[in-house]
Amino acid sequence: MAIQKKTALIIRLMKIGDIKNLLNTGSNEKGFQVSENTIFWTKGELEKWVIKNRDDILLIAESGEDLRGYAFSMFHPPTGIGLITNIYVTEAYRHIGIAQLLITESIRLLKEKGATYVYAQVESTNIQSLKIFQDTGFTKGKDFTWVEQILH
Repeated sequence: MAIQKKTALIIRLMKIGDIKNLLNTGSNEKGFQVSENTIFWTKGELEKWVIKNRDDILLIAESGEDLRGYAFSMFHPPTGIGLITNIYVTEAYRHIGIAQLLITESIRLLKEKGATYVYAQVESTNIQSLKIFQDTGFTKGKDFTWVEQILH
């Protein structure tokens, strides 16, 4: 009988070597597409973000060498506003608390940087994501109408 070794979940800041895995998962996640002509993030954008980033928080959740999820947050120092912009947990590892851990760590790090307000945009029909954010201390904010213009 083979014994499977459980590898602990680690949440850490993203590195250049994580980009390939991120592109594979993020590019296939339809929820990150603004329109059918857009993609997740490009390799170049992610590389630039990781290398030159000073204010934003890019987190990876991994177990061993396996990507379990990630959360990207942007921070605007002049206003003290943080935005959790992308959060993702691989399908096989959902419903076990990884998203809450990513959100909690994002908030902790944003607070360290000086954030006084953190928000996220969640589709009103995405009940599971709304519950995850509520479980980590978020409350429903104001209702807005999303207006957009696709630029070609």
